[in-house]
Amino acid sequence: MEDAIDAAVLRAGPLPAWIARLRALAGGSPDPALGPVLVDLVRSPPYRSTSSQPGWWGLWRALLRVTEAGTVEPLRPLAGHYSTHIGAATMGGWVDEHLRTLLAYTDTVRDSAGPAGPSPHDRLTTAITDLRAGRMEPARLALHAVWRTTRATRVSELLDTIGERHPVTEPVADALTDATTAKELDAALLDCLRRPPNPRIAAALADLHRHPAVASPELTPTTYRLAAAVLLHGDAALSEVLHSLGGDPSWPAGALREHLSSTARPLDAPSRAACDTLAQLLDVAGRRSRAQAGRQLLEAVYAAPADDVPRQQYAQWLTDTGDPRGEFIALQLAAVRRDLDPVEQAREAELLARHARTWLGPLAPLAVATGTRFRRGFVSGLAVYARAPELMRAVAGNPVWSTVETLEFDHRSTSCHPKVSAQDGIGHPALRALRSVGGLLGPTAVEACTAHGDRLEEVAVSGPTWRDGAESARELVEALATLPHVTRLRVAGSTELAKVRRDPALLDTLFAGALGQAVQTFSTYGDLSNRLYRDLVSYFRTNVPSLRTLELRADACGSWSHTGWTFRLSYHRGALAPTMRAHLTPRRGNEPMAGSLASYLHGFGHEGIEHVTVHAPARVDVSRALADEISGWAKPPCAMPELTVVPW
Repeated sequence: MEDAIDAAVLRAGPLPAWIARLRALAGGSPDPALGPVLVDLVRSPPYRSTSSQPGWWGLWRALLRVTEAGTVEPLRPLAGHYSTHIGAATMGGWVDEHLRTLLAYTDTVRDSAGPAGPSPHDRLTTAITDLRAGRMEPARLALHAVWRTTRATRVSELLDTIGERHPVTEPVADALTDATTAKELDAALLDCLRRPPNPRIAAALADLHRHPAVASPELTPTTYRLAAAVLLHGDAALSEVLHSLGGDPSWPAGALREHLSSTARPLDAPSRAACDTLAQLLDVAGRRSRAQAGRQLLEAVYAAPADDVPRQQYAQWLTDTGDPRGEFIALQLAAVRRDLDPVEQAREAELLARHARTWLGPLAPLAVATGTRFRRGFVSGLAVYARAPELMRAVAGNPVWSTVETLEFDHRSTSCHPKVSAQDGIGHPALRALRSVGGLLGPTAVEACTAHGDRLEEVAVSGPTWRDGAESARELVEALATLPHVTRLRVAGSTELAKVRRDPALLDTLFAGALGQAVQTFSTYGDLSNRLYRDLVSYFRTNVPSLRTLELRADACGSWSHTGWTFRLSYHRGALAPTMRAHLTPRRGNEPMAGSLASYLHGFGHEGIEHVTVHAPARVDVSRALADEISGWAKPPCAMPELTVVPW
């Protein structure tokens, strides 16, 4: 940063220029002389609205890297009172959280500095003596002292090896690992900022970038707190983890890597020789060899996801090393061959609840918890948030995708425009086991069909499928038509399907090729007219001989969005005459909606509706009068012989 830069210069210009200047400052080389300038900006900020948060984010990043404890003392009186200081409650609260983090970090750095102790060589020699005498805990403490003064990766590797032989409970690290909510994680991170630097805590921090509370691109205090904890407890060994975060805008990964590398103190020749002796005593080479063997076994699983033998071998290796995932893989492989007993089922559920996020690895930030499934010990079903395509891009091509068989894009909290593009990895060869894919939009659907069409068995296309113009619709239809093994096709947004139905050529193209010979179930969703329903039933009955089930679904809403019913009609082609089943589900149990519900049945009497099921909340009295009203809408010869009310 140029010498001419001062607080006045950093305040100059409009908000976009201010944000850009602070981002550049955060990404540049650390300059301790800038500390007072940055502190002055916090005390008297030029911008105080929430729209200025990206600039503040650069300011906080820079402060972590250049500020000493004494420099931030002028900010201490503002902690807890920043909202009053700037006269902005929302922005003040956000700044207060970051200020609290900064003060905890700098206080711990100051308290951990202390006077210079014995040279690394002396402490390493002490550790050698302790190890030869079988005193593991004194040796660990001596190595920890060396690590705190050098941040040398060789020393942290020695500590990890001792930790495997002599496990020691670290409550702060356990709290970080066990945190399941943003509130728990935030409290654990603040606690670890008050602890002296510890490589055991660094190991727990290594996987936290996958936690949903810090995986979004939003500029959250929790993300900043994690960055501070990484700087406090990390060393250059975390560089590879941070490297994987380089594309995530919420993480200053490059700056953190640079800082951690610059804080490492080179070991002198005697100290390096002592580390060699310790490595021999602890069999570090054997540990590395075992770790390499584990990586090779895992690669074999990813290379042949359909083969159980590599999974069995990997499970055995994990069990031999004391990793609970070995037991989990063995249980799920056993479940393929037989039913697990209640004790085994409980153990499987316990292991999954405790370790699922860790076993998801780099896919964890993407995963919707309710859509995640493990099979044969690895993730096989995944629902991912489509609202954060940058997270998808960050893990595109990662081999962990190799075992995913079912992939669904969750479009909640998104507009109707595509949030996942063809460039976000959907077509990557790493998805070599993919059999079912859903929630596809626009070009992404075409890309998925092109890349994985020879394996796909189920496809679901969501949203404005046909809205982008006739050419776009035709590209999608032609891509779907070539799928030779798809037995189930779902199309959401049936108002668009109605447009396609009015263009018979598109529907004919869809089922004229390989798809029409394979598809057995076609499902669609939307608010279709009875005439279009009948047209679709007639079309499939005549033109798609392979089809066995046609599911048509529509919503009828009351004057409030939380009232209404869902109508679902299934046409099943069996050995005898075709039959239909109407399924009515109340969203909230609004009994006066019966008339509008029954109207959906009005045009179907001649098609042979044989049964109506109403799922209703227990608090709603679905009376005989309601049953008669629904039955009365059915036209002869449909006698509507049966109506069942099921508590919901």
